[in-house]
This record gives sequence, C-alpha cells and structure tokens, in this order.
Amino acid sequence: MHRMIKPMSSMELEDALDVLDNCSALILDDDILMYPRIIKDLKNGDDQKIFCLQWAEGQDTFEIVFVEEDNQSVGYSGSTMFLIDDNDQEVHLTLLTEKPI
Repeated sequence: MHRMIKPMSSMELEDALDVLDNCSALILDDDILMYPRIIKDLKNGDDQKIFCLQWAEGQDTFEIVFVEEDNQSVGYSGSTMFLIDDNDQEVHLTLLTEKPI
C-alpha cells in the first residue's frame, strides 16, 4: 500500500502575517519556543520592505528579519510555515494556536 504525501500549500504574505499575529506562540525550527512580537512595514538599508519577529529570553532580545519580496508566497504544511530570512535561510515556524491555517 502506498502512502500519499500531501504537497505543501501556500498563502499570500499578508494572510501569513495575519495568521502569525493571531497565534499564541511559535516554535522556531523545531527548537525554540517563543512568544514573538511581529514588527511590520519597516525598510532595510537597501530600501526593501521587511518585517521582523522579536522575542525575549531572560534579559536577551532576539530578532529574525525577513524581506517581504522573498516571501510573497509563504509555504505551509499542517501548522508549520516556511519563510526565507534575510540571510536566504529557510525558517520553519510551527504555530501554536487554536485557529486552523
């Protein structure tokens, strides 16, 4: 018997940001549990539109920056989103929320 593998789905960036805004917490790359703050409508030194995820661990604050142009279509599978950060690395964000994507 063959198992069907569900292909990855995608959504528009604006919809993905709405989903991220409404989640309770995220798990970053199956490793870090975070309660992020999403900062939108920023520009970097190259005048590209960017958005950031920020979170704190103790006294330290961390940030991941994403260029909007690289994430116009956001892939997802189940409750995990796949975004490209400003270093061209794929970031996996697993949403902890009661709302389905």
